[in-house]
Amino acid sequence: MTTKKVISMGPEGKENENTGKKIATLEHSINKMYFDGESVYYVPDYHQAKGIYKIDLQGNIEKIYEGSSLQLWIDEEEIYFVKQIGYDNLNENPQGTLCVMDKNGDNVKELANSIKNYFFIQNDKIYYTTQDRRMNVINKDGSNLVNLAQGRKFVTNTDKKYIMYVDYADQEANHLLNTETNED
Repeated sequence: MTTKKVISMGPEGKENENTGKKIATLEHSINKMYFDGESVYYVPDYHQAKGIYKIDLQGNIEKIYEGSSLQLWIDEEEIYFVKQIGYDNLNENPQGTLCVMDKNGDNVKELANSIKNYFFIQNDKIYYTTQDRRMNVINKDGSNLVNLAQGRKFVTNTDKKYIMYVDYADQEANHLLNTETNED
């Protein structure tokens, strides 16, 4: 039996239980959903379906990417995502290739290989952890790779000046790394 999910949006694309209208009925559960002011993008539950979907505010659903992904990052013109190739053997963390594509699913470009599934974008930089336990940063176009740290470190958040990360080799200690001075 398939559970259908309903996405409702009110005036100006804002969710509102009292005045919202149903724009789409989906065939599967949603893992993550993103809204850019014009369209809803979502990733289905990994065990039910694969792909990246786009729904316009009239309710038209389009599958814009066929493969699996667990995270998206949407900016004004592009979608950043991890083309998931599976899970690592040690911790069952998702892994894959960091990619970027146009919002209609065209022009997929690979930016970084062998990364853990989670990444953050801040100040036109992408922060991520690789399968070989390197915490890296690259420009949004994939250029200028810089290794920030090594070990079991995973970026958890960013702001304009700091990267927040967890160091699992240090009793899951939380760290702040200053992106201007590299002071940890």
